[in-house]
Amino acid sequence: MESMDLDAEVERRRNLVLSTCTALGGYEAREIAPGQVEQVYTLGDEALACLKDLKAHIRQDMITNARITLPALAEFNLIENDLVPILKMYAKEPGEIAERFILACVELLVPMTWPLEQPLDAEDEDYDPNMLDRYRRYKLALLQPNILETITRLIRDPLCIPHRDRSERDQNIIRLVFYLYRNLTAIPDVKASTVSSEIQLKMSTMQEMLLIRLHKTEIMELLLAVASNSLLPEGSEWNLTLNEILYNLVKNIHPRDVYEKSEAFQTSADMSRLSQRLSNLLQAENGQKRRKLRDMPSRHSRFGGMYAIKRWDGAIKVTQRQDAAYADLGSILDTGKKENRVGIKRKERDELGSHITYQAPESISCLQSLARTFLRYCFHVFFRSLIRDVEREYQKILEKDYTRMFYNMHWFLTCLEYELALQAAEQEENEKQQSERQNPPSQDTLLIPSRASETLKKLDQALNNSEPSEQIVDQDNADGDEDEDFRFDFDNAASAFDMRTIRVILRRLRLSLDEKRWLEAQVTADCLREMLLLVSKMSSASRAEFRETADYIQSNIYYEQTTLDIFVDMIKTYKAQSKSYLESVVQLTHVGLKLVEQYSKRHQHMFVQKRNNGKKKKPLASEKQGTDNGSDSDSVDEERENLLSVREHEFKFDQFEKKFVTFDVVQVYCSLLDDLENLSPHVCHCITSMFHRIMVKRGVHTVFYKLPVLALFNRILGQMHVLPRTTALRQLEEFILYCTRQFFKRLRERPLLIVEALYKNAHVVERSRRV
Repeated sequence: MESMDLDAEVERRRNLVLSTCTALGGYEAREIAPGQVEQVYTLGDEALACLKDLKAHIRQDMITNARITLPALAEFNLIENDLVPILKMYAKEPGEIAERFILACVELLVPMTWPLEQPLDAEDEDYDPNMLDRYRRYKLALLQPNILETITRLIRDPLCIPHRDRSERDQNIIRLVFYLYRNLTAIPDVKASTVSSEIQLKMSTMQEMLLIRLHKTEIMELLLAVASNSLLPEGSEWNLTLNEILYNLVKNIHPRDVYEKSEAFQTSADMSRLSQRLSNLLQAENGQKRRKLRDMPSRHSRFGGMYAIKRWDGAIKVTQRQDAAYADLGSILDTGKKENRVGIKRKERDELGSHITYQAPESISCLQSLARTFLRYCFHVFFRSLIRDVEREYQKILEKDYTRMFYNMHWFLTCLEYELALQAAEQEENEKQQSERQNPPSQDTLLIPSRASETLKKLDQALNNSEPSEQIVDQDNADGDEDEDFRFDFDNAASAFDMRTIRVILRRLRLSLDEKRWLEAQVTADCLREMLLLVSKMSSASRAEFRETADYIQSNIYYEQTTLDIFVDMIKTYKAQSKSYLESVVQLTHVGLKLVEQYSKRHQHMFVQKRNNGKKKKPLASEKQGTDNGSDSDSVDEERENLLSVREHEFKFDQFEKKFVTFDVVQVYCSLLDDLENLSPHVCHCITSMFHRIMVKRGVHTVFYKLPVLALFNRILGQMHVLPRTTALRQLEEFILYCTRQFFKRLRERPLLIVEALYKNAHVVERSRRV
């Protein structure tokens, strides 16, 4: 009986919402010229009151936690049929009545497009498909011309009023409009293919369309202007909303793609870079074809055959596979085996950058303009305001906000690195042209035009290089016109190099590792790595101010032993995280070890602060008898001081490097190397560098003389002929050949080494020998 009453109440509410939407207005045939009739949207007599009634219904659902009004409005197509026509109607009509109608529409749009409650690491498939499709239809309808411009009119006057003179209504209007921008950027695109329908193809490029609309309507300039005033009271209130908007816009594209695909970059490269990218794509495609066809039989062996394999124990295994004559012997023997998946946890998915959002040149140009404007006017002020709020522990800051903040900081710091590389290449090109003008070639000299500029090659190396810098970079600002002669330098990201920011990053990284929030740990590690890379470039800058700042930052970072232990702990805590997480850990460890090694070489005596173990000493018998004379509070204070006491000791890089010389570290790196075909050259270089550091520099060979590692090396050597011949792969191949030669050389000296290869730890072999 109660369920019937509930269904009746839901149906009554739906009918009430439907009647309200019907009374809002509709299309009528109107004669616009003799013989021409057009469907024109006409408002009802109580249209404004109907909009307010719909707002009251939504508020009632929020109070009662019911889901009646919003699904009903979606079913009735309120946005496409009513709200968008109303906004178009008042797009060019000034006046108080128009403002009231626009505000009433925005008050409905904000709750109707409110982001779905899902964690940041959720995929698009994790959402309710009906709700997600509904949100996408909303976003596509609101991207029509004159819609966003009309909504932005609401905040034009409130933003002109000083913050102290604004009313509560003005603040609410600004908040609503910013929330609507946030909601639209949070709606993901459809993953469409070439055979998708027209509406799906449009929904697959909505984020591009939104970004272009934000730039053309100068809404992005408005948001950046508010971000540039984040330290002031009128801007600090919206920093978290702006942080989320920026995160939604840039989370699905790497800065490398922004600068490689930009029209200006291709023009300066004279299309040579575009042809190089095309050549790389063709080479990768041919490599994939070779990998697929490497074990396939030719057309002359289509009649099949039978192969007999005699094992070491005399047993014979017969196979009828056509590729048995070319395939690896191990894969043939393992054909009938079943994988034991008991107790194996599935790896997490890669959450960031899994979907490419921006492809059009116009959207790429808008992103590059966004990056440059933000770096020039907003970076320092905006992130300083966020760090200040974090230090004050405001309750408005959620766990998701930390991930968004660190991701945005990493993204724009990477853009700064690209801008510095572009400036260095341009400066080198100008100096080269100036020297050629001063020393023109003689008439007898034969000039052969080069196919590609040497500056372009050096620029590519600078952009693709993620190693700590060891060259002098000139960052002096040139005098002249502000727009033409503006040059980026490290002052544009001064808030990122503040010790308060670095302490917040290190504290959040440690906390995310302890609480197993792997996405936040990955984003924070990327941010810390990019920050360390820029600090390395600062240490080799031409200005003494930058070099002193870099030395001060590194001395404070390396002074805490807990900071140095993060590099080891991130590797040891790896179990079933995503591949992108492991790549971030490997790259951070590579950069951290390089910088610590360089810093320790420049400073002969380096001290670090380390906490005591805090072990409580056992009291003596005489002390036990005299415990009545002391107070319990003193003993508690002494124990607390013992636990919190720290001591300084001289840092030795060799001792720190020994923490990475374990089989567990090698095993983690090998798990990433197992997917060598899909690894980037830089990640492959980081893995090879760690292996070289362990085996060659430290002289520890036994961690590589294990059966899983040797089997992986054997499989990689068998795939080298079909993999692209990059520098990183050649270095890896040289190391594997060196490692295997050393293994067989020692095997001839110690035949029992083959037994040790079956065990993970050496003490297991020692125990078996004793038995």
